[in-house]
Amino acid sequence: MTAAVRLSEWLQVLDESYLEDFLPAGGSSVKFAVCLDPGEMREVHDAIADRVQARGLLATSVSADHVKIQLVEKLFGAIADQLPWSDLATRVLLGFAREKHWRIPDAIHPERGLVEQLDEANHLGREQISLVLQQECGRHILASRALAKDFRVAMTWLARGRLEQAVSRDIALQQITDWLGGRVTAISNMRPYQIYTRINRTNARHLLGSLCAWVRLAGHKGLVTMLDISRLVSNTRSDDGLLNYSIAAVLDAYEVLRQFIDATDDLEGFLLVVLAPPEFLDLDARGRGLGRYQALMARVYDEVRDRNHASPFGALVRVAKEAA
Repeated sequence: MTAAVRLSEWLQVLDESYLEDFLPAGGSSVKFAVCLDPGEMREVHDAIADRVQARGLLATSVSADHVKIQLVEKLFGAIADQLPWSDLATRVLLGFAREKHWRIPDAIHPERGLVEQLDEANHLGREQISLVLQQECGRHILASRALAKDFRVAMTWLARGRLEQAVSRDIALQQITDWLGGRVTAISNMRPYQIYTRINRTNARHLLGSLCAWVRLAGHKGLVTMLDISRLVSNTRSDDGLLNYSIAAVLDAYEVLRQFIDATDDLEGFLLVVLAPPEFLDLDARGRGLGRYQALMARVYDEVRDRNHASPFGALVRVAKEAA
């Protein structure tokens, strides 16, 4: 059996080589961490989350127990649902204000409009502040080619709604976050916002790229998603209320992961950490592990292995608190 990497050593490499420099510089990657003791998976997850937050990045968690990860739009929706959209819009607008060399209040009250708070600090007049910030929204959000069309339209609504305190702002926030999370029952409900397309498998990956760019525009260094795929490799069908995966669904999920690996150049400041139990290492082409899908295996499985020393830099790493 190939040697495992000590968890502390792998976390240090993840922190220093990815979270500290690579992601803040705009790089993206996909890492697979196979927890040889499945009971340690929660500890691994929490340790990563602590380091992500300490580095000024956003952390999100997705589990195959609850999210159909073979559907990339569902995966996107699960990530989007965990982001503080109103706060992100606020941070983007405050970035525009700083570029104008305006004073920023020490404390921003989320229930009050930004125009009012910025006027109290700068005394420029509410109409002037509102006009300038709306123009900046048009230049840097609505006209941005770094954002997908529907995404930049949605973010423009959120940003402009944050300028003033109004009931319509809260309604727009709810409807747009429902759209991002895939909960819109009729796309016609989004027509008042000039959004005409549901999030689906053809546009979800482009929207994720836009989401990553938006997170960085808001001043965060990047986004990290921890994905628990334990349910994929379970051979027993359970009635515990959690999701069960057919072999076809497992293959589709592995294809989604393969696409993430191949699309890292299209994402900015994004790290996907896939957490898996030992069963994921099953190379039997008839099983549910990595051997079932050669396209993914060819991208992550280590071709050169040392029985006595494991590299913590590989795309796929076997981790344990006490490495053998």
